[in-house]
Amino acid sequence: MRRIGYQRVTARDVDVLLSGYHRPERIRATERAALLRDVGATILREFEGRVENLLMGPGTRLLGPKGFVERLDHFQAFREDPLRKKSNVLIHELVRDGIAEFEDSAQIAPAVDYHIMRLYLRSGRVLPLHQETLDLLKKDSEPRPRLVRLLRETVSEALSLTALYAAMSIPKVNSLEWQIGRDICDRGRPKCSGNNASIAERLGLTSDDCPYASFCRAFADKEWRLLREPDLKKSFY
Repeated sequence: MRRIGYQRVTARDVDVLLSGYHRPERIRATERAALLRDVGATILREFEGRVENLLMGPGTRLLGPKGFVERLDHFQAFREDPLRKKSNVLIHELVRDGIAEFEDSAQIAPAVDYHIMRLYLRSGRVLPLHQETLDLLKKDSEPRPRLVRLLRETVSEALSLTALYAAMSIPKVNSLEWQIGRDICDRGRPKCSGNNASIAERLGLTSDDCPYASFCRAFADKEWRLLREPDLKKSFY
């Protein structure tokens, strides 16, 4: 495959790179190509053309003036999301792979995407307070951005508590639950019972049932399996 400079990447390049992706409607090649071009231009303009400069000096801190999160806000792809999902995903990867350490690593926040939201709704760890909201989340919907943000914030808090009580790091819990949400708690066809042998082997599970079967509301009640994450037409979601 030919190498593509970020500043020259086109929508066609993105289509080729992501060909075969099972949710083609989420590729949005033109939008992603523009974000990649912005990455290249920003690295040249703000970081002397060197990615590693992101982690130099104050970049060894996550928060605060010129901390890593603030540096990432130079990039359009990272700063658009008020909850900084993409920033947190990158931080999780850097920490898990031992690429970077941060002085204030205890402040690492969850990365909440649609797989995580769906898993927390169906498992019952996050509950809508009003019947209207519950009914809305049982069908394809595009609610007001404020509702989506409040839901994401609540899921983020619930994930932090899950990590606390499990005595696990937020990056580790986030990664594990993202895989469960993506591979088992599918939006259209959740694999609550059986047929998860390959997934179970990859995640080190002892059963091919969903590992949350013992407490998950959706496992016990098919009505709860109708719950799904809301749709939001934003590049960060």
